[in-house]
Amino acid sequence: ELVYSALLAPLPYADADRLVMVWEHNLTRGRPRNVINSGNYFAWSERSTSLEAAGVFSPTVGNLSGDGGAPEELRGVAVQPRTLGIVGARPMSGRLFVEADGAAGAPRTLLISEGLWQRRFGGVDVVGKAVVMNGEPATIVGVLPAGFTLVGFGGEFWRPASLPAEARTNFRGRSLMSVARLRTGVSPEAAQQEL
Repeated sequence: ELVYSALLAPLPYADADRLVMVWEHNLTRGRPRNVINSGNYFAWSERSTSLEAAGVFSPTVGNLSGDGGAPEELRGVAVQPRTLGIVGARPMSGRLFVEADGAAGAPRTLLISEGLWQRRFGGVDVVGKAVVMNGEPATIVGVLPAGFTLVGFGGEFWRPASLPAEARTNFRGRSLMSVARLRTGVSPEAAQQEL
């Protein structure tokens, strides 16, 4: 099921009228806005002609340390690298994630919020700074502006979420959320019909 962005709230993104959330409809439980399955995500996102691009994300938590401050548990978002670009996010410093950031075995990278940047790092340049997230080394690659959320989901950090190869054929369980950009001229209703 698609939910047109204007129904949620006006979004502060370029061409926000082309952004939609994609949900699964759990008919047996009567849940029209259910989180999605990874196998289903790959199936429809790669075949759809209504969508220009789609990405997945999920809220998460992380324990930040290794920067000289006390360890701190933070709310965050695990995000497929392309997803922030789909909504047109622009870092105030550094860069967004690139596909290589989500590859298996890639060095861990993080984006942080302006609030965390000011509060924990004193507003000094942190791009390229090494920290520890959940006991593993990571590098801060960018800072997102104050108030940035991913269609209402925010936090103090974002980390790349890699979907392993077996996610393509996993049709059990649901834990992901998806945002997509409609192709120019495609209505939410037409995309709904196709999906």
